[in-house]
Amino acid sequence: MIAVGYIVMCLVFGTTFLAIKIGVEAGLPPFLSAGLRFLVAGILMYTWMKLRGKAQWSLLLRKEMLLTGLGLTFGTFAALYWAEQYVSSGIGAILSATGPLM
Repeated sequence: MIAVGYIVMCLVFGTTFLAIKIGVEAGLPPFLSAGLRFLVAGILMYTWMKLRGKAQWSLLLRKEMLLTGLGLTFGTFAALYWAEQYVSSGIGAILSATGPLM
């Protein structure tokens, strides 16, 4: 099960930058593209966790969740989606992956 999770994580992370570039080149505004992507992902994740009985709506309304989402997800991906208008997806992937080292 761990190997399957690792493979899925690599596929999702690896295709992120390509999906961003395809969306930007198709003419979608970067933040609209990001918003749609994260809305779909959030609905899928919430549905999966709700089916397993591990999600509660009240958890989504906590201050910690809001701050974490704004700081880690919105801040990082807003800059990445905006920047991929001007750089290749490969450069975006390298900069994103090496960011924690900086």
